[in-house]
Amino acid sequence: MLMWIFGAVGVLGVAGTIAAVILVPGVAIPVLQAVMRFILGCKPCLFALSIVAALFIGAIYGARVESAKCRAGELAAKLAAQQADLDNAKKSAADEAARATTIEATANDQRSKDAAYIATLEARPSCALDDVDLGRMPNHKSRPRFTKSPPGAR
Repeated sequence: MLMWIFGAVGVLGVAGTIAAVILVPGVAIPVLQAVMRFILGCKPCLFALSIVAALFIGAIYGARVESAKCRAGELAAKLAAQQADLDNAKKSAADEAARATTIEATANDQRSKDAAYIATLEARPSCALDDVDLGRMPNHKSRPRFTKSPPGAR
């Protein structure tokens, strides 16, 4: 009879056995009572049952501890990645500020060089243009232009 119960639990599983007790209580409950009476009357069976229960509880606890360690490792890796991202953002902000300062200094230096060059050009008499000089230039308006043909014309 004990083998029948272990076989039923093995085949049906715990949920199937519970369903059998709920759906067919007239058969399942007397069988389970006989098995429990046998187990409770047998000291070695109780000892074996306690060992199996301790091993089962230990396995469940070990799985939870290992899962917690895995999650802790994942969280540590995620935190390290976020810290690295934050450090990189700080470095890029510092690089951006340094680059902006360098660009501004270079632009100011070039602006002063351009102003000095323009001042030397204004001092040369050959570079001073006035309206008379512009009057001597050929009239660009008198040159023939190519015109587009109207749309639809070939």
